[in-house]
Amino acid sequence: MAIENIAAVEKSLGLEAGKLTEMITSEENHNVELDNLVIYSKDDYEARINNIKKETSFNALEVAVKNARNEIGLEFQGKTMENLLKSYKEKIEKESTVEPEKRYSDLKTNFEKLQEVNSGLLNKYNDLETNTKKQNQNRTINETLLKDIPDNTTIPKDDILAILKSKYDFNIGEDGFEIIEGNTILKNETTRNNITPNEFLKTFIKPYLKEVEGGRGKSDEKGLPKDGTFEAWDAQAKEQGLSGQAYSLALQDAMTKGIVKM
Repeated sequence: MAIENIAAVEKSLGLEAGKLTEMITSEENHNVELDNLVIYSKDDYEARINNIKKETSFNALEVAVKNARNEIGLEFQGKTMENLLKSYKEKIEKESTVEPEKRYSDLKTNFEKLQEVNSGLLNKYNDLETNTKKQNQNRTINETLLKDIPDNTTIPKDDILAILKSKYDFNIGEDGFEIIEGNTILKNETTRNNITPNEFLKTFIKPYLKEVEGGRGKSDEKGLPKDGTFEAWDAQAKEQGLSGQAYSLALQDAMTKGIVKM
């Protein structure tokens, strides 16, 4: 029985495309190096992120409370907000006999410092939460697009993903997956639902699909790719050793200048 997502398994293990299939079908013994890999389930990964977020917030709180304790001149053990407020209350009660004007000035200064501490903690927590959401959303977007890119492409899927993200914006909103061109979310003309990645890629991917054997219009009489076609540009790029991000950027530039016509 074949493994349907063998390409994804190979990528997770850091293997070249087709390498795992080659190992499975070979009569020789092979070894997949796993010492440098750390593999988490999705649930474990999300639990790890949530715990890191909690630990980071807790450590930031301790540092902020310690700084506030030193700035206000309080003495207490345990770097918690409860201890800070309790010690501050005791300080107020102890200094209740101080001249009204001086006491008011001191209280006002200390209150402003506490406000700064609280505001700083909120900003740090919100920044951490925002960054975590962005990372999770970007990972989901990449996985969704890569899943719907077919295997019979002329360039690697990662290169196609790079081209996609240079030409369009992607988001996961209230109505699900969004493909954005300019400031417009692309819609299915019939249903007016958001166009799905699968629907979108059926048209977008055509210039990057391998030519079917016996196909027409891509070669001259000598069997060489015609100038101005993607095949001709691709052959030249490979001769120059272009790959990965350099390949994607060069292709985008060629399409913009009209050197390559899809």
